[in-house]
Amino acid sequence: MINEKFTLTVKTSGADPDYTATLTTYIPTVGLAKAPEGGRRAVIVCPGGGYRNRASHEAEPMALYLAASGIRAFVLDYSVAPAKFPQAVCEAAEAVKLVRDHAEEWGINPDKIMICGFSAGGHLAASLGVFYDKPEVLDNLGCTAEECKPNGTILGYPVISGGIYSHKGSFERLMGCEYDIEKAEKFSIEKLVSDKTPPAFVWHTFEDTVVPVQNSLLYAKALADNKVNCELHIYPHSEHGAALANGVVGRYVLEANGWMDLAIRWVNNL
Repeated sequence: MINEKFTLTVKTSGADPDYTATLTTYIPTVGLAKAPEGGRRAVIVCPGGGYRNRASHEAEPMALYLAASGIRAFVLDYSVAPAKFPQAVCEAAEAVKLVRDHAEEWGINPDKIMICGFSAGGHLAASLGVFYDKPEVLDNLGCTAEECKPNGTILGYPVISGGIYSHKGSFERLMGCEYDIEKAEKFSIEKLVSDKTPPAFVWHTFEDTVVPVQNSLLYAKALADNKVNCELHIYPHSEHGAALANGVVGRYVLEANGWMDLAIRWVNNL
């Protein structure tokens, strides 16, 4: 397996001077030269953690599962507090560009690069889907929107809305200030969706009391309103942070166990 760590160089006004983000590869060497015509799909994983830390159970285990399915997988160790917007989203954009730049070397289809995130990592992944063509990203990276645009997003119990259903802690750390609904709504992804937003696979649990299910519902509605493809799964049971939901990585959730296989099918059909 190619298990290599790349340092990301972008530094914005929101950077933490004491932290440098990295992107780690999970690419099996067996069959590397046997990628299908056009190359394999790639997925960059952003673990959750409320923009306070990065949850390990939503990082490498996810990448290994994806790699075992034939997908080129990566883990983004992005900046968290005291870093603030737009540092992490610029790191996500640089990660997509890095994968695209190495697409031929790693047997990847450059037009099939997805980003996956859980909880606050889901907010980061979804943020890239709406900020990839904005000055906050392009001016900091010095690249084109086409170079850093994800072709799809996979979101697990994502933080989306800065409004009444928000996970306030995530927005406080993202903004670097106390929660204020007017300020937070500027980072509400459902308000920033357009017909240029990438398609999404989204899943959530109805019983989530940390990040209410309305976050995913609002995002799916915004995508539908803009005629952007979305596959949405709402499972009835389980609290926040179920990860693979298989009892090995995260708690076992009968209904949600197997969500990753559905996501992989979605990725391969995109």
